[in-house]
Amino acid sequence: MKKLALILALVFCLVLAAGCGKDKGNDGSEKESSIDSGSSQEAGVMPDKFSFSGGTGKVGISCKNIVWRNDAAFATIVFDSDAYTYIRVGENQYNCEHDGDTSYAEIPVLLNENFTIYAETTKMSEAHEIEYTIFIYSEGTATPRKDPYALIKAQMDETTPLIPGVPEASPEASIETERCTLFTYEYGIYLLEERMMDRDINEADIGVTTRAISVEDAQEKLYQKPIVKYLLVPSGAEEMLPAGIEKEAIIITIPAANAYQGNGEVEMKELVANGCRLIMLDSTVLANDAEAFHTIASNAAYLGIPAIVDPENDQIRSLLIG
Repeated sequence: MKKLALILALVFCLVLAAGCGKDKGNDGSEKESSIDSGSSQEAGVMPDKFSFSGGTGKVGISCKNIVWRNDAAFATIVFDSDAYTYIRVGENQYNCEHDGDTSYAEIPVLLNENFTIYAETTKMSEAHEIEYTIFIYSEGTATPRKDPYALIKAQMDETTPLIPGVPEASPEASIETERCTLFTYEYGIYLLEERMMDRDINEADIGVTTRAISVEDAQEKLYQKPIVKYLLVPSGAEEMLPAGIEKEAIIITIPAANAYQGNGEVEMKELVANGCRLIMLDSTVLANDAEAFHTIASNAAYLGIPAIVDPENDQIRSLLIG
């Protein structure tokens, strides 16, 4: 009898050990990882993508790890500064740990949707809370269905690229011209990809959404690419977009009110004074490797006015300016 009890106990231990080191994914499937979660020593998984908005752009934020406990997700959020003391979620505070260069804490999160947190920093004259919106994307599978960083890549897409949290309306482009491609999504959102130069580059710039960079700096960088990507978004649908996507694509509210159309020979101060919400330039600005377009677009980025070259397609122009 004692021998039988000993055998049963041994079998139980082996079964228990086999379940260690696995976490539940979003779909309930088991996922294996050996990633250290920082404040927690549990095994977990890296997100498929992380992005954020808020702050001044001087501090980068990343997500180091996701673990699941009792069907709830917890993530280790890392600030590229040792000056953060806590992260607040609702009324609950989670004290940060520090490793000399960063501050990090494990907090409960919602996945695949925008999520607001508050973090206290001591870098200012006095301790101050800063509001951030984070977006943690996880498909809960070993390999994402589509590339979650497709928007950042400097190439024309052949099929509708993934925008986490925004369902595609069709896998194929709805309009294709020599210079432009238009993809459609739900909520009346469109992705317009426009070729500004006749050369391709392989530079992907992965990580632009997590490192320390302001929205204005990020958008100026986006305009320098041979392929510029624009999200055409109806007023009120901006909340459907994942936080931080303004560092991956230029957002145009459609139809744009008070659009300027011409060759760019106008004072920027005049455009701002007149409440211009879109600069649409004729294709002459694409001469000399788009130098004229880059100059105008760079100034427009810091004024918060999107700049685009006339797509020379009636359907796309109708979306842009009505």
